Amino acid sequence: MNHLHGIFSQIQTSPLHIRIRWLRWLTPLGVLALAALHQAGLHYLISTLPESWHIETELIIYGLTGSLVAWAGLTRLAELIESRAEADARLRLAYSTLEARHQKLLTLQDYGRKLASAGSEQAVFELAAQAPLQLSEAKGSTVITFNPEKEQLKLDMAWGLSDSYLRALRTRIESGIPAARCRECTVLKTESTSDCPLFDGLHQAARAEGIGGLLCLPMMLEQERVGILSVYYPSPAGPPEDQLRLLNILSGTIGAMLESLRLRTIQAQTNLPVQQLDSSSAAIDSAFGDFARQVLKIMLDGWAATTGGLFLFDEATSTWNCPASHELGTDLTDPRFDLALEMARQAQASGRLVILPELPPGGPETVLSAAAAPLVTDGHFLGAIFLGADRRRAFSNRHSEFLKTMSHQIALAVWNTQLYEQIDQSAVIKERYRLSREIHDGLAQTLAYLGLQTETLEKLVAAGQSEEALREIVAMRQSIRSAYTESREAIEGLRLEIENPDDLPLRLREFVAQFNRRTGIQSQVTVDLEDLLVEPAAGLQLLRITQEALSNVRKHAQATRVEISLRVLGHELEMSISDDGRGFPVSSQIDQAILHFGLTTMRERAHSLGGALTVATGPMQGTRITVTVPLAEFKRTLVQP
Repeated sequence: MNHLHGIFSQIQTSPLHIRIRWLRWLTPLGVLALAALHQAGLHYLISTLPESWHIETELIIYGLTGSLVAWAGLTRLAELIESRAEADARLRLAYSTLEARHQKLLTLQDYGRKLASAGSEQAVFELAAQAPLQLSEAKGSTVITFNPEKEQLKLDMAWGLSDSYLRALRTRIESGIPAARCRECTVLKTESTSDCPLFDGLHQAARAEGIGGLLCLPMMLEQERVGILSVYYPSPAGPPEDQLRLLNILSGTIGAMLESLRLRTIQAQTNLPVQQLDSSSAAIDSAFGDFARQVLKIMLDGWAATTGGLFLFDEATSTWNCPASHELGTDLTDPRFDLALEMARQAQASGRLVILPELPPGGPETVLSAAAAPLVTDGHFLGAIFLGADRRRAFSNRHSEFLKTMSHQIALAVWNTQLYEQIDQSAVIKERYRLSREIHDGLAQTLAYLGLQTETLEKLVAAGQSEEALREIVAMRQSIRSAYTESREAIEGLRLEIENPDDLPLRLREFVAQFNRRTGIQSQVTVDLEDLLVEPAAGLQLLRITQEALSNVRKHAQATRVEISLRVLGHELEMSISDDGRGFPVSSQIDQAILHFGLTTMRERAHSLGGALTVATGPMQGTRITVTVPLAEFKRTLVQP
């Protein structure tokens, strides 16, 4: 019995064609048994009835049993067809889901390639803000980093959010949210009605925006959270599990790219101090101390180290000299100096990097991780550079190649000090580069185009095609006007260097009026305090930011209106530049590179004033650039109206 039950169970779980084959063998036996049972029942029933009813009774019985058999067969066939249809529907759904996930993976891979080729932190932040909207059903996203000086949140990039919600969010962040709230937060997914600091005071605005929930993706650098990618969703539950996994992969990729970018920046910066020296022997001794301190400062800033020193070894006397140090103590008995010198000696003895990801107990309390790199060139040991940090695993074996490159560059700089002239015109060189880039991208290409058009015009005139020649002349006239605009822009850029920019409201209006006349783009300046005077250096930086922003508007935005506002908010000055253009271009890699170059330059200018620059944009949503700088840092006079 159990054996038969097992056979029937196996048949029921078999595919449909297997079951039909089994039925071919069972059907004759089943039909024979049912026919015998039917005939026996019919014979018994007829025997109890009068003979005159036999024919009618047989017709009724055969009709009923035939109908029942047909009903049962068709019912079973319908169930099998329905089951097959459901299986096909599930298969199509599974295929559709698999295809959608495959497309998401391809999109993630594409963003990974773009992040890997990003040349600046600004470019990484822009890609990070765009990606969640492509990988999930997000409404918008923001990139928020931690301001290390104020220990507060800082809005770096926004994508997809409306202007009204973005203004409310910026106001909330600028009011001062402690960075520790987000740096130590473990609840990375929340609803818009929660007490999350990013929703505090924004509950009504979130409802109006259609935001139901928030997902925070940590951005890690050296195993430390340095920012968050905040993704807004219509549903309080956030993204589905498969999309969440993609976003977690994206978060890890962003952290890796930020670390790679930071290390590349450190590597590139090691060559800069070399250009600060003078070639004359009289100036070498006085300049080398500045050179050593600058090299050490770059290393300390680049690696976020808290202590360091540059040690040189004199082979003739077998003595060590420390021309530059930071937080190594005031005497040679300080434990930090002793650790630095000991690691420098180990680097000399081994000829290799000495890296201590985590210092053993008993070392200096303020140094938890340290590294010493030997300075060797052409087989000559020159010394070692020491870096220490107050956080564990700030230095590890994965940094070896970058530390080697860094130490090699410093060794070359020390070795070739007497071969370099002091370059004290770095600002002139930078300005020449800016002008050469503008002339190459604008005037030079326009002149080349005009040369080709002149040849075309000659051919058309020779051929007697006057109408086509006239059209070419019109096109050439437009090109000449464009070249004139480029030239005026470059000339006015130079004039900004010599005109007194302390009256910032007046200078802004003059510059914007010139921009309006040149381009025809409707421009407006709004100022809260007309009597605001700033230090000339600070005013010049803000005018330069405005110049670069308006240049981007003219070249890329396709805007019809620009609004510039200058406001005093508490102890900060805020300058915002908004346009109604198409947002950032995404079609041309060349346009992207030029745009990111300009944004990086503007961000560096804002940072030089102790401030910050935020960019908010989206496809066909225009662009808003906001610069906030501490007023006390550069205020000369401020007369309240």
